[in-house]
Amino acid sequence: AFPTAGLPVEQPVEVRWSDRMVPFITAETDGDAAFTLGLVHAHLRLGQMTLARQLSQGRISEMAGPWTTDIDAAIRAFDFGRAAPEILAAMPPESRFWLDRYVEGINHYAGQLEDWPHEFAVGDLEWEPWRPEDTITIGRVSGIDINWGVWVSLLQLEDQELRARILARVDALSKGGKATFGDSDATFTGLKALEPVSYTHLRAHETEADL
Repeated sequence: AFPTAGLPVEQPVEVRWSDRMVPFITAETDGDAAFTLGLVHAHLRLGQMTLARQLSQGRISEMAGPWTTDIDAAIRAFDFGRAAPEILAAMPPESRFWLDRYVEGINHYAGQLEDWPHEFAVGDLEWEPWRPEDTITIGRVSGIDINWGVWVSLLQLEDQELRARILARVDALSKGGKATFGDSDATFTGLKALEPVSYTHLRAHETEADL
């Protein structure tokens, strides 16, 4: 079920599976490690990955029919993938190479499949080659999914001055950052210059607002 021959790797790569089917990859080069990670990820989750791509691009109706068109319209209004080209362009060469090799692994695995995951039959899906932009777009949706509760909490703060200070802090961070996996010091430029917000102060207001 897992390809082991004729793979575009520079050195031998070892994939071990624990008794709980957790994979462990040992490779001599970063490129081989990224490629093999793409193979393993597709082997375990190609159906889930494809569903996530459909959702992140506002293409749920292709699977579920016209009753989800309003959801697709809302997702497309956010346009999570719009920044993907700029993010790719800002990546250091080594990061972009790693992502490209990972994507190559996904597509190599899909290219040798005969029995597709059941999600393809249920959703009447056809395989589309994976792109680096797909990974970035899904990552952006995941970031929203993880962090949306923070923004709801901020909107519920009754102290407008405190809320404004926190939002200004977030805005300063976003302007000082980079769309890259590069040096952390460069990514968080200006962090030390920001006025600290008291955690005790925040907790007190959370209690008063019954958040």
